[in-house]
Amino acid sequence: KTKTELDMGGEFKVNATVHYRVKSIDSKGAVIALRHEVSDLRHALNVEGAEEALMSGTLEGNGTMNVRFDRVMPTLDQTVLLDMKVQDANEEVAMKLKVSMKVTARD
Repeated sequence: KTKTELDMGGEFKVNATVHYRVKSIDSKGAVIALRHEVSDLRHALNVEGAEEALMSGTLEGNGTMNVRFDRVMPTLDQTVLLDMKVQDANEEVAMKLKVSMKVTARD
């Protein structure tokens, strides 16, 4: 388990807890399961004004990292779900975002 900053693009950065679990390991590499979590997004965002505008929010994600011992970069396949409510003028706006990401090493 580790604390990290997830860069969601631009100024949108989130402090999250990431849990790692080794699923398998052999002489060629390892497969690692990832789980991201932020239970209170209001205090985890590194965006100016976020605590005033954001009423509530959570972030959770799951993925798999394949680490080959003969490569510098692992491959990564993950999905992150962001669920939040923001205050816009006098109106509460619900927002949901699902981000899927796949990172592969090029030979």
